[in-house]
Amino acid sequence: MAPGMNAARAQRAAAFLEAAAAHVAAEPGLNVLDAMRRVDGSDEVRGDAYYALLADLAPHVEFLAPWSDRETGELVARRCRRAAKTLRGELPRIAAAPPLPYDDELVAGHRRRAR
Repeated sequence: MAPGMNAARAQRAAAFLEAAAAHVAAEPGLNVLDAMRRVDGSDEVRGDAYYALLADLAPHVEFLAPWSDRETGELVARRCRRAAKTLRGELPRIAAAPPLPYDDELVAGHRRRAR
């Protein structure tokens, strides 16, 4: 379940994402936002589903529409289903990898080779 969201609200957002995934899978080339527009739901559920899907994607993805346009319908549907499972608590939310330590020697070595 997403932080700050009660179980019932998470279930509604998860069901919404599952329905959107079904639309994307059934119609190749359909953008995830267009699929979400076809699913009945309140603005609150739409917002929860949008941000749950966005949170489930890589950190460099800032907007769903361009991401959805670049990916296959199969992958978009799979990621919608994965976000739904995360909302239900079936998948753990994975934290980002810790940053690599800064190695002065490595950086100095690269500078010497670049000259």
